[in-house]
Amino acid sequence: MKVKITINGDAMIYERNDAWNVTFITDEYHKLDFWADGVLVDSLRRAGVTRNLSIITGSSSPRKQGDDFDKILDMNHHSLHGLDSLGNSNLIAKQNSGPDRELIHMTVPVGTVSGNNLVEYWYAEYPGGTKHDLDQKVAREIKIVFVVEDESSVKVELSDPSKTYEYPSQSTLDLLFDNDCEGLSTEDDFLHYYDWVSDKRSTSTHQIRFITGKKAAPGASPETSTGNCDPTSVMPPPELGS
Repeated sequence: MKVKITINGDAMIYERNDAWNVTFITDEYHKLDFWADGVLVDSLRRAGVTRNLSIITGSSSPRKQGDDFDKILDMNHHSLHGLDSLGNSNLIAKQNSGPDRELIHMTVPVGTVSGNNLVEYWYAEYPGGTKHDLDQKVAREIKIVFVVEDESSVKVELSDPSKTYEYPSQSTLDLLFDNDCEGLSTEDDFLHYYDWVSDKRSTSTHQIRFITGKKAAPGASPETSTGNCDPTSVMPPPELGS
């Protein structure tokens, strides 16, 4: 069985503990809709609750980076948070969710991760920074693909509350985790990523943060910084906060 997982909206991916880790930031606009083979299964957000989500599979597919993986916007990009002198991320992972937002943390132990749907991007320091063009296109979707070699099923297991969705062996299985707000948010969604990571160089008087967004089409009005909830990566992964 060939399994394809599509991820869009507020989501951050990195590799740790023998798995792809994906952190979704949810709120009233980002409800993390879960679809299977084109059918809406559930909206996974539970107000005020941090949830864990695991993809359970008997697949022996390796974890690797696929086409346009480097187009998934890396928060370690040299124009953003960059790397320290040892080549490690300047970011630390520790939950610090803002009001009325939550985290859903997903692990996928296998699969080839690719970027998809590339667009031009800008970035700016926050607050008050000047917008600059990013020196690469940015993927608006993440794809994770793997093959289940035997007749094993694929399970999607959730906590708080506990729930399991099981999909028996078939020729293909398409799973979509849609955390896009469709432009309905009232602030730049990139700031939501700081619910999960912070720059270790920040101080009490100066938080190192950025906003990013899709560039407007030629001839169109300049696009605002509203609703830019495209997925990101952190490679190498953020350090774990205490």
